[in-house]
Amino acid sequence: MLEAGKHVLCEKPMAMNYKQAKQVLDFAKSKNLLFVEGMWSRWFPAYDEIRKEISSGTLGDIRLVQVTFCVPIMHRERLHSVELGGGATLDIGIYAVQFACLVFNEMPESITAVGHLMESGVDENACIILKYKNGAIANLTYHAGLDNTNTAVICGTQDRIEVEQPFWAPTKIRTPSGVKEFALNYEGYVYENSAGFQYEANAIRDCLSKGLIEHHYVTHRDSEMVHKIMDEVRRQIGMVYPDFD
Repeated sequence: MLEAGKHVLCEKPMAMNYKQAKQVLDFAKSKNLLFVEGMWSRWFPAYDEIRKEISSGTLGDIRLVQVTFCVPIMHRERLHSVELGGGATLDIGIYAVQFACLVFNEMPESITAVGHLMESGVDENACIILKYKNGAIANLTYHAGLDNTNTAVICGTQDRIEVEQPFWAPTKIRTPSGVKEFALNYEGYVYENSAGFQYEANAIRDCLSKGLIEHHYVTHRDSEMVHKIMDEVRRQIGMVYPDFD
């Protein structure tokens, strides 16, 4: 599509590894075309509130981020296909990783990951610890074989933010300035809170009307950071895409 001169909004994950992502992003820039990875979470109003609270300093020094994302989806055939980029890391782990990146906005100093591979060669789950230069950590857990409460918490030296389920498409958060709710008019779409895709669609339309080639909620730098982290996670747990890595 970029070669044809078209702007692109690409559903996450935009690539199977950092090398691919970097190639696409550089090409888009060379063509002066919009390319945005469709990490729809970033455009939810609740995420706007998270950004505001962090910027305001009400949390103090952020020391800990905890995210849990567990959904029983391993019965889906595509998740067992190495050729199609199967496994839990790229499918749901990316949501946990992007949340930590949103909060800390930098590459961690160290990445530690343990996980379980299935007979098909894809990962079912992993626990990730991201350690940052100021001693802060992100504790991220994802599991594609279990159902669990899926929430996120940001803990600072002065206060905290709690993002209620589903943290990747939230309509309610608890912040130092109070509980914030953002109702969605659910219209029977397939995924939970999927009416929230309107936020992403409107944001990209705004980009196009202004002639922008990136959106500041999911910049090229953001996509590169997330894919670098996921590459290292997969390396440590042994999840390999033989034809691509």
